[in-house]
Amino acid sequence: MWKDIFTKKQEEKKEEEFDYGEYIGLVCQVMSDENKLFFIGQLDKYDNIHKEMRVVLHKGEQTPQGVMHNTPVKISIQNKGDIIVLYGAVTGQAASYWRVEIKNMIKCEEQRDSFRQALKCRATIVKYDEEKDEATPIECDLINISLTGIAFRSDVEFNIDEVVWVDEAVLHKNCPTKYSFKCIVRRTFKDEKNKVCYGCEFERIPSSVENSLCKDLFYLQAQSINGN
Repeated sequence: MWKDIFTKKQEEKKEEEFDYGEYIGLVCQVMSDENKLFFIGQLDKYDNIHKEMRVVLHKGEQTPQGVMHNTPVKISIQNKGDIIVLYGAVTGQAASYWRVEIKNMIKCEEQRDSFRQALKCRATIVKYDEEKDEATPIECDLINISLTGIAFRSDVEFNIDEVVWVDEAVLHKNCPTKYSFKCIVRRTFKDEKNKVCYGCEFERIPSSVENSLCKDLFYLQAQSINGN
């Protein structure tokens, strides 16, 4: 699945050349080699002697129990424009964390339209008319989102390079955050029903908001993978 989502240009690195400590603290997905999600975790520490990464539980009551020792796993980490996939095997389990021996790492460079998560929700898009000095709220369907931008469907016409606001978007029913983004309309396209859609680039989002968005993207992706 990963090869279908991301560009096929992949850069392999030897373990000794990769600084795993650079990614400590980031949210990740721990998955089987068939892409079944085990749990959403957070990289906690790396043991350089044993080549083990400890991944603590980030969402849920506890980690899955009963997974066999040496079960192959993939740990996927989204770091700004890149996806890091660590390949390894389970070497230890507890209710709050797993230990994984890292065997290999692949870095996938994200392209502009890759890793966009589909959405099925509505939000208010605020359109500003400079001549009239008026801000008009418009209810629109959000259709996808990434760490760099968002796309929406609207019967109201927007212009390329127009600045708009996405106001208090709730990305899923369990989402703890109401997101507001300042965006720039970069492109138009039509959906499968020939409706006009707009792709927008975030002007700038704080790192704290980016971290929350990353967690919700992983949550939405996990729901899609598991068929929920």
